Amino acid sequence: MKKIQIFIIMIISFFQILYSAESEKKKLTIRDALIWKVPSSIAVSPRGDRIAFVVTKPDFEKSIYERNIWIINIGTGMVRQFTYGSKNEFSPEFSPYGRYISFIAKRNGKDEKDEKNQIWLIPVSGGEARKLTSAEEGIIRYKWSPDGENVFYITKEALPKGVKSRKEKDKEIKNDAYVVDKENYRIEIWSINITTKNSRRLFKGDYGLSDIEVSPNGEKILYTTNYTGKPDHGNKFDIWALSVEDGKTVQLTKREGGERSPKWSPDGKSVAFLAGEYPEITYSQTDLFIVPSSGGGIKNITTEFDKSVSNIQWSKDGNNVFCNVAEGFYTGIYKIGVKTGGAEPVMKGDLNITQHKLSSNGESLIYILENSDKLPDIFISDSDGASSRQLTYLNPEIEEFDLAVQEIIKYNSKDGLKIEGLLVKPSNFKEGVKYPLIVSIHGGPHGRVRNTLLSSIEFQTFASEGYVVFSPNFRGSSGYEGSFDIANKGDIGGMDYEDIMSGVDYLIDSGIADPQRMGITGGSYGGYMTNWTISQTKRFKSAISKYGIFNLITDFSNSNIPSWEKNYLEYYYWDNLDIYLKHSPSNYVKNIDTPVLIMHGDEDPNTFISNSKEMYTALTRLGKTVEFVRYPREGHGIREPNHRLDLMERCLNWFEKYLKGIPEAKNVGDIVFSGDWGMKVTEVNKIESHSDKKEVTIEVKLNFTGKNTKKIEIDIESDIYIALEGGDEISPEGLMAKIQDKDVIIEGGKYTINQVSDESKGNIIPLTLRFKVPEDMKKAKLKVKDFPFIFINL
Repeated sequence: MKKIQIFIIMIISFFQILYSAESEKKKLTIRDALIWKVPSSIAVSPRGDRIAFVVTKPDFEKSIYERNIWIINIGTGMVRQFTYGSKNEFSPEFSPYGRYISFIAKRNGKDEKDEKNQIWLIPVSGGEARKLTSAEEGIIRYKWSPDGENVFYITKEALPKGVKSRKEKDKEIKNDAYVVDKENYRIEIWSINITTKNSRRLFKGDYGLSDIEVSPNGEKILYTTNYTGKPDHGNKFDIWALSVEDGKTVQLTKREGGERSPKWSPDGKSVAFLAGEYPEITYSQTDLFIVPSSGGGIKNITTEFDKSVSNIQWSKDGNNVFCNVAEGFYTGIYKIGVKTGGAEPVMKGDLNITQHKLSSNGESLIYILENSDKLPDIFISDSDGASSRQLTYLNPEIEEFDLAVQEIIKYNSKDGLKIEGLLVKPSNFKEGVKYPLIVSIHGGPHGRVRNTLLSSIEFQTFASEGYVVFSPNFRGSSGYEGSFDIANKGDIGGMDYEDIMSGVDYLIDSGIADPQRMGITGGSYGGYMTNWTISQTKRFKSAISKYGIFNLITDFSNSNIPSWEKNYLEYYYWDNLDIYLKHSPSNYVKNIDTPVLIMHGDEDPNTFISNSKEMYTALTRLGKTVEFVRYPREGHGIREPNHRLDLMERCLNWFEKYLKGIPEAKNVGDIVFSGDWGMKVTEVNKIESHSDKKEVTIEVKLNFTGKNTKKIEIDIESDIYIALEGGDEISPEGLMAKIQDKDVIIEGGKYTINQVSDESKGNIIPLTLRFKVPEDMKKAKLKVKDFPFIFINL
């Protein structure tokens, strides 16, 4: 027979802790890290008095990111949301005379799956938006004509109605086999009159047509194309000019490699564009080129400027080109002299400018700026960078959080090469204390880590839990001199791996990192490097591989960018099998002892999920510690808000378990153990609401199980609590019991649970706890004594 002996010991506290509401900072949780409004896509009105831009924010109920158009009145400083569509609204532009704001959106579709992106117009003064286009296959991109009478756009060719209806019928009866690479559709250029809505096709295009740019006089349209539309043919892009009047085309670039982002000069006589320093190397430094708009000799005007440029825009007088310049962990604005090639910084330093636009008169510079402790906002300055002022404050709540410290460290790699890394330390970091270390490897490898709060937000959540995070810009990263960009050509997993490990050793020698508590993670190439590292060393106690490469032959054979392997290894595998095997983590899979969490999107076309499936299968057969999480609908990278939330929570729990020894949180219905005792949360129910206090009462029902075990003593005030996402802890009101058939709460004290073995009764001891929690609580964790956390949801 079972029996429960409950001894209530009243615990009375006679002290009070006073908090200062003004100075107290909140702990940054994983959900907090994902809630921010992010600006993008700046458009400046012709008079320079207004700015339109896109704000992206998450909707966790639908697990989507919403994009709406916002507007700034520069004179009054008023910032307000301008569109409120429930679907994505993006690509805002002002009409040439400033009467309308145009944008792309899906609206008014009879069936959501049949909705297509169309161009919409809304008066700058406000009012209802009206649909301009009805392109059967939707709008890809668009530009205004200089006179404001027409809009040029690109769209996929529409199938003849008979062909389309036959395909739809075949799909219904599942007679829908297709031949790979045979069903391609051209991308066409069209024009539509905004008054009559009459549209006409200007150019039947080709399969790879992309960007368009309208000349200052409206007579020509620049477009780029790789001719096939295949993602793997990024090095085949050329720039062409289309005559609006007669549809004739002229090829402007015929060099090897890919040319992108063409921009007309103000007088229409020249075209600026971006291309790689070395045409045969797709990841070489990006340079700025000029070509006559009628065709002719191409000139690289940044041969003496050994830095990558992006986001180009001509100055009003046509003497300079403004551009973003990547410099290590930062991104500034430079202007490049068209005739001299001289580069002059407009804004640089410890800042990151992700986008900029010049006003039509060339006097003002509008840009999005962020740094290590500020989220992105929009600023305005003179065109020389002077008199800068902030226009938006989209996320004032960030000031409420206790943020980790971000700094740049420099160290020497194994061969003496100077390497930089981002180091994120807990806000209460103490010198002389050795912290658990998480090494995070960026993708690419021709990507880079930036010292911004937004891009490091996951690092911030790790640091808030007491970790130090290290993320290096190893050789092959972008943002440095041209030779650094291509320094890992033919050597992936070689000296770039040594760059990473040299940084780890530097942190250990500095007394910052605990060598017994180190984890590693990364996505894409960072996933490859994670897989590679744990196959080469046993120094890491935990690893998380996100959509990474495991087998280079598998990746080549399944990726939509198979040229990646050829670009970095310099051979196809049938010409040099050894180099593929030598650099594949799969070749060293027997060496992997590190517990590894594998995460991958089901629809990843780049590092195809077969990489992770192979890794999981091999490690499982070898009896290694491994877990594999797949995300439906996700491509290369995990983007849906609830999936991102899940991914970050799983990552933290994995590191907590294997670096700190904290058991993973489980879910309602799972059995967790503490010694010989088992515990399961069977139900979580909302009992009543207290709207005046913005609280709800919930009941949590538990079952304890044990056999011939020692008693458990539980102090209800200190051993049981609900941990909210904001870091607050809520103790239970008490233990529920029935007295004379009435529910009563037994408050306070300690409870002793003794188990007497009785197989006939099933050895289950039920307990019910009652809590008052915030009414907006969606997800939290229940902690009972030494048992692992349990996730609870309302």
